Amino acid sequence: MPEWIRDNGNAVVLPLKDENDKWQVLDFSYFLPYSMFTGIVKDTAEGEFREALSKSGVFGGPLPQIISAIQTNIDPFTQREIVNEFDPPSTQIADMMFYAYRMSAPTWLTDIGFAGKLLQSINKDVNKYGDPKITKTQAITRLFGVNIYPIDPTESRANNIKFMRNEITRMKSRRTRVLRDKNLTAEERKKLHKKYTDIIKDRQEQLSDYVKESKLSKRLQ
Repeated sequence: MPEWIRDNGNAVVLPLKDENDKWQVLDFSYFLPYSMFTGIVKDTAEGEFREALSKSGVFGGPLPQIISAIQTNIDPFTQREIVNEFDPPSTQIADMMFYAYRMSAPTWLTDIGFAGKLLQSINKDVNKYGDPKITKTQAITRLFGVNIYPIDPTESRANNIKFMRNEITRMKSRRTRVLRDKNLTAEERKKLHKKYTDIIKDRQEQLSDYVKESKLSKRLQ
């Protein structure tokens, strides 16, 4: 599954494909009153403190969340970039304003809610991330709080592996920048190097496990 669905732990693959020959995943977290709390505990245990704070609502309200997301340039829900730094300034501003609208407007009126998904299914649009096309049935069920996502297991697996590898690369770059601080003593530098190395090693083991455990059977391909 895509990471943002898989990590919630509240999704199940339906035993049938949609009309576009894609497998379907039902996210049933909206029917669980405790799903937010289990997510907070899980993120905290894994060291994802930013995610835990986001789910807890400590800095709740649309405005603080929008400001935080724009500052980091990462959508906390999908973990995707909000704007691409290589796009023209006008495109970046448009993407930023659209994200702010999506966060503040009623969900059913946005591209991720009923209206947007129904329009995509009618026009057969594909979003900029290349996600599988949604069907009219999948769009309509959103009116009743039933979120069904079409997925391409092969593509999702490739994207997850790419994301995990990029994460490790960013960690290594961060370690290099931190250790260049000339104000660090030799002992401090040694301790920091070990901490970063341990985190990177843990992520590398997670990647290795994921590559092995997520191999697709022919029936899922």
